[in-house]
Amino acid sequence: AEYMGFEDDSVSQTEGKEESSGSGATPQWASKLLSSVQEWSALLVDCNKLLLKYGDEGSNPVTHAMKREVPTINKLLEEIRKDLNELAEVCRGNIKVTNRHRTLMQCLSKDLLPTWWLKFPSMPGLQVGAWISDFAKRVARMEELTKIQPSEYHKTPFTLGLLLFADAFITATRQAAARAYKWALESLELEIKIGVSDRDRHEDPGFNINGLTMEGAMYKDDKLQLLPSNQLSSALPLTRICWKKIEGEVSRKGKMLFPVYLNPARTVVLCKVWLNVDPNVPDYVWYERGACIVAWKME
Repeated sequence: AEYMGFEDDSVSQTEGKEESSGSGATPQWASKLLSSVQEWSALLVDCNKLLLKYGDEGSNPVTHAMKREVPTINKLLEEIRKDLNELAEVCRGNIKVTNRHRTLMQCLSKDLLPTWWLKFPSMPGLQVGAWISDFAKRVARMEELTKIQPSEYHKTPFTLGLLLFADAFITATRQAAARAYKWALESLELEIKIGVSDRDRHEDPGFNINGLTMEGAMYKDDKLQLLPSNQLSSALPLTRICWKKIEGEVSRKGKMLFPVYLNPARTVVLCKVWLNVDPNVPDYVWYERGACIVAWKME
């Protein structure tokens, strides 16, 4: 297919044929791609540029993690919108094609993401529309967080799976605890409380996490239990994480260590947590079932 300087062997000759015999007609591949581009652009229509202004509280490690998120989101949002707007003009035949446009068309026409959009770890294999929709949710959630003062972070639910850099957030919470209580980082262990009451969610130190999913098991009656045979996972209620100093011998009776993964691909481990387990279930069963917590799940 050739259109305003665009040549791509991956576009079939059939798609390259014009919709009509008129010399000014739009090629079928361009019309099809334009329709997709317009759908993807519509997913970002409600996304706003984020502002993050903090005073003295800006030195908090968790605030630093938020400061990293905001400019990355703003730059990527601007870049994606610019790419889609220019690609729409290319499809209409209004501007000449650059090498960047060619790469964009080659990727997006195959429902693949251009590499320069991949500024944060995400679920592998997502189609373009699903990825942009997920990114829009991240922008919307971060916009809410930018309106909250750091002093209120310990009362705020963080959707861990919608942060661009969830691992940096976990690290920052650990650094914040170490700094606040003058503890050594290596002496800290992450505690997790699944199912938080209104009173517990306002305790300091600690951070509220929502959107977590338990795969291969369910958490009920303050312990991990087997899922019904027709279920693969279960949503977790509001959860609170808190770093505690380890002193002396710690009893692990009735507990097991489980990983918290970024997403169901299970390639990125955010942390590991000790959970109470059903004493009637042998330990090996949890391993066989791949029991774990994931921070992000496709809605």
